Amino acid sequence: MKINHTQLEELKSFRVVTNKHYSKLMPNYLFENSDLLFSRLHKRIIAPNDKVLASMWMRRYAFLLTAQLFMYSKYRLYWTGLMTEINVYDQYQNGRWLPTFNLTEDQWELSFNAEVTLQHMLYNNGFQMVQLLHEKTDISRRILWENIWSYIVWMYSNKLLSNPLDEKKARHDLDLLLSHEVWRGIEGYSPFKQFVGDQQIDDLLNQFERQTCCLYLKTPDSGGTPCPYCPKLKVNRSS
Repeated sequence: MKINHTQLEELKSFRVVTNKHYSKLMPNYLFENSDLLFSRLHKRIIAPNDKVLASMWMRRYAFLLTAQLFMYSKYRLYWTGLMTEINVYDQYQNGRWLPTFNLTEDQWELSFNAEVTLQHMLYNNGFQMVQLLHEKTDISRRILWENIWSYIVWMYSNKLLSNPLDEKKARHDLDLLLSHEVWRGIEGYSPFKQFVGDQQIDDLLNQFERQTCCLYLKTPDSGGTPCPYCPKLKVNRSS
């Protein structure tokens, strides 16, 4: 089924579009060819090594899964397309590369089986890229999953939990994302739950701090300053 105009506009806030008038980053099989992917990324992201490059790419790619979780938690719609059907387009903002993702608008379906649907999303639009980057660069999967989790926290906190019409479904889905059951066949446990620890989810949403460093600190753009949520800031303050 096709999504409506309002939903299309909402997706744009996650840099997800359904039109095709942008310049392509690379062919649709970019997720199957890590060498080609990295050769294109090196021309667009300044990073001292492949591990840092992988993390900076994941900070951009994370919007793709976050957008789909938004659509599911709000409308119970999920995108049924394949990874090979995702296009990535070159987009720059203030000189910084911020790619746009294209998902075909007529491949959305309703689903009320949240556990199965979320598991499908986590595997197809999270794990596959996490594993590709981990195998390519040996970067910690925890860093990559927390790059995704950071945007998921932002999305639920700012776009769904504050709306009484969406809050119940959003909290239900967050509980599933923190449960180990929905991660079976992916990681075997919920990395998101590891990041939450013993905190209440509302406390985390109100005062978010990362457990891992995303390596932004190592990029020239950082000027040697960690991002506001970096655990290194806590270490520096306590030393």
